[in-house]
Amino acid sequence: MSTILDAGGHHITLLGDSILDNKVYTRQGRCVTEHLRSKLESRNCMVTNCAEDGALLDDVGLQLCRIPESSTVLVMSAGGNDGLRQLQNLESDPCIGNLISKIGWIRQEFRSRYAEMLQRALQTDLPLVVCTVYYPNFFRHASFGSWGGCSSWWRAFFLQLVACIGVFCINLVIRAEARRQGLPIIDLAWVFNHAQDYANPIEPSVFGGDKISNNIIDVLDNHALDKRVSSTFWSCSYSATQFPEGSFACPRGEKDALTHEDHVRSRLSKAAQNADFRETHLQSRLPASSTPTIAQEVKRVVRLPDTSSNPEASVARYVSIDPKTGRAWGMPNAGGRGQCLDCPNKAAIPSKRCVRCQLAYTQASEPMAAVDMQRLQDVLDELVLALPMAKREDVATRLQNLKSCLAAGKIQQAIQQKLLGIVDATTTGDRTAAKQEAAWLAAHHWEQHKSWIVALRCLLV
Repeated sequence: MSTILDAGGHHITLLGDSILDNKVYTRQGRCVTEHLRSKLESRNCMVTNCAEDGALLDDVGLQLCRIPESSTVLVMSAGGNDGLRQLQNLESDPCIGNLISKIGWIRQEFRSRYAEMLQRALQTDLPLVVCTVYYPNFFRHASFGSWGGCSSWWRAFFLQLVACIGVFCINLVIRAEARRQGLPIIDLAWVFNHAQDYANPIEPSVFGGDKISNNIIDVLDNHALDKRVSSTFWSCSYSATQFPEGSFACPRGEKDALTHEDHVRSRLSKAAQNADFRETHLQSRLPASSTPTIAQEVKRVVRLPDTSSNPEASVARYVSIDPKTGRAWGMPNAGGRGQCLDCPNKAAIPSKRCVRCQLAYTQASEPMAAVDMQRLQDVLDELVLALPMAKREDVATRLQNLKSCLAAGKIQQAIQQKLLGIVDATTTGDRTAAKQEAAWLAAHHWEQHKSWIVALRCLLV
């Protein structure tokens, strides 16, 4: 069978929610987008992630407006967050009547919205692949061994039972509507069959993302995308037993830097509504009277303010604190650390650089030359004028921070050269090269210079 992939490569665009936009949960591990790019790199394919963590069915319409013109196939996973909204309501009023009403909502309102969303996606005249919703895994983080643990376990049991009923009904709708339109289906309800597929009770892990990407590639290789014939894919195999670590950041486009912070803030506000179902929140909702017999550890990353009097204060540190005794431990060893971005030494987790290199970036550097500073300011001012009025003030404030740091010698020469590279590329009209320079800055210096890197990304988008 001859496919577009054989002829010259697909441009895959991901739509929907955190099933496909799971980078925040894999951290330095590969997300779905990174799995696809790694596996399809040799096949002349591109991957763009338009999916958004926390997105509902109604949000997919906005994502469709951002599809690149070069896209050749759409992969969509949506509906899970709509179901979680109903689960939240049901948890606050756990009665049979409310459960029956939620099932009725799925059969009528959800079906209507999902069918309408499919119609809008099909109006793009691009091949469409749909994914079902996988069953959650609330038992993975439930506690045992105390009265508080029993309460946590019963809540996990209730959520798991009700969620499975809801997911089953939602998937009946997704499968029926996809088959009615003759669309290929990736049935994640069968694909996610192991605890390691989950980063937390409701989000895909590195291994879950590996399975999702395998099934997407399976559809590209074995389904006639130019024909409206429905078929189901549900491979449960992994590509490897472990995967190399990467960056904490994953650009949405092949050559893009990170997403604009305002857009990220909007995404996180949506995702926050489901935060109660992630990680250890099954325990955090316990009544105040039910105190566990064993003190729970509080783990967090500590980054102290950067001060000239104490350069070591800028080194990222991980601390695990016992809330009763106040005793703190360091980062647990999970079998080794990655290499520092700048030297052969091991990185000092949670940073991607070793302690020596982190300290080196706190040392004073030479201020940018006046001529170069003027060139940079002229180019940035011109780009700011091209922005909508609503974004100019925020971007200008961030760029003022950049200029202040350059004038004070707080930015290393290597970074200054990259900034001048953006100036040269923009001046000659090579926007692609400018984006590549900005992407390099985001990948290597996001921790130290997030504020103004976001502004550069906004100017070059």
